Amino acid sequence: MPDVQPGDIFILCYSRLTNGDPFHYAIAISKDEVNFRIFQAINPSIAYWEYNTKDSKVVSSGTLSCACKIGNLGHSGKSLLDVDALLSSIPHRAPKEYGGRKTVYNCVVWAKLAVRKLRDEGIIRLMLDDVGEVLTEAHTMALEGKASRGSPWKMSRYAQ
Repeated sequence: MPDVQPGDIFILCYSRLTNGDPFHYAIAISKDEVNFRIFQAINPSIAYWEYNTKDSKVVSSGTLSCACKIGNLGHSGKSLLDVDALLSSIPHRAPKEYGGRKTVYNCVVWAKLAVRKLRDEGIIRLMLDDVGEVLTEAHTMALEGKASRGSPWKMSRYAQ
């Protein structure tokens, strides 16, 4: 495991068995080197999605394929409670720029919206405008990590 600092922000990709995307996407912020707060959209029923947050020891997950670092809370002056309030406000539908009603809402769409909110609020700094590229990068890292069984801990080339 790499040197994880309190406040480090990650995109997590967990392996899952599905016919669609092979990963579940979430955002995690480290509380210390092993304890994390996870922020995610989950679908407890096929009929709907809901926002979920929980504390977890990410390193103990056997399904973690990638933890792609995209920033740190430190420079923003924001807390976990601030991030929770921000991410809990994400609507559970795809916005027009992501295809609107033609796009199936899922954890990937939620993660893109979450990264965009974190960037727009100045919590993370990225060297590109298209936050979808950061998710694509994490997806590629997850596929490579799953195939090689290497360390899931990575650093985004887009993070500043």
